[in-house]
Amino acid sequence: MNLRLGMLVANVYSMLHLVFCNVLLEAISQDGWITNGAEAQLAYIRLMIACNKLERARNVGANTPMFWNQIDDNLQHRMCHASTYQFAFSKLILQKDKALWEGTQSYDVISIDAVSLPTETEIHNHHELTGSFGIQLF
Repeated sequence: MNLRLGMLVANVYSMLHLVFCNVLLEAISQDGWITNGAEAQLAYIRLMIACNKLERARNVGANTPMFWNQIDDNLQHRMCHASTYQFAFSKLILQKDKALWEGTQSYDVISIDAVSLPTETEIHNHHELTGSFGIQLF
């Protein structure tokens, strides 16, 4: 598990689930109850928020939708795809999250391209290269 993403996941679980309210974050991040799907979902949300923030900064005064609206719209599109597509998308999201946030990067130095979601071509290529077959994560 990506250490920083693991701590983010642990933080979310400690606040949202009573079973984790008094458990150390390190223990939560190691708990088998937390799935790779939860990691992928939080990585996706983090990318979408970062992208929205950069869009707003680039288009000051424009009517940029709130990030939750962008997430809803994007997930509506993604839900129409097969679980193998969703699995490949999730793997690419986790790879991008790790590449972005494992180092010392901050919002000040990243570009909108760096936080953009994987393209349809990247998703299909990843699926073809790995023969991704997995469970539905989104």
